Amino acid sequence: MTGDIRDILACCSVLPGRHTGTHRRLQQMSNRRPDPEALLHTAVREGMGGLLYRHLQCADLLEGFNEPFRTLLESAYHRVAGDNLRLLHDFQMVVDALHHRKLPVVVLQGMALLDRYGDIGLRPMNDIDLWIRAGDYPRIDPLLAELGYRKDSLYPGSYRKDTTKLDLRSHLFWADRIRSRRYLLAVNQDEIFFNAKSFRMEGRPAQRLGPHDEVIYLTMHAIKHFAAC
Repeated sequence: MTGDIRDILACCSVLPGRHTGTHRRLQQMSNRRPDPEALLHTAVREGMGGLLYRHLQCADLLEGFNEPFRTLLESAYHRVAGDNLRLLHDFQMVVDALHHRKLPVVVLQGMALLDRYGDIGLRPMNDIDLWIRAGDYPRIDPLLAELGYRKDSLYPGSYRKDTTKLDLRSHLFWADRIRSRRYLLAVNQDEIFFNAKSFRMEGRPAQRLGPHDEVIYLTMHAIKHFAAC
């Protein structure tokens, strides 16, 4: 792992703001005069372009880099913000429709975390992940069709509408795709589902995992991605 990657990971482990330790690390990085193109490529590849942009901006270090780097990094930030706004709009339409029909749903992963970042351009998202009860599938499937979503013929529970991908699952760890994953849970998953906590996303009511369940779930999700590398 190169020094630049270590610096990006360390700096982006906290949200942008008045964090002197982060600013000091960023200053050390900028003093080494890293290759701007390689730094930009690494940050965007790791999904941290927006975080790096806002950290450098908050630390008043952005002007120390050349104009092409600043322009490209700012563009990456705005591109993520635009993509997330589109996903957020589609998410709201789906959740509103489910709420209207009294179909409970738990929001997972990126969309469940978005409001905690406080800046829609910090974290890129590729899709919308929703957890539903297995018995509600027959009612939700036609509802998504009404909203313009097409079911993926290869992956159960995956739907697409234009560039938006929606993943609908009836098991927290996708046992509906890989049956052995049902053994990952030592408790009845209904306990976790109904322990979900209410929150508001852009004024809309939604549900996400309880704090402890969310930490465990995200840790296991990260391990899965790390093992696939």
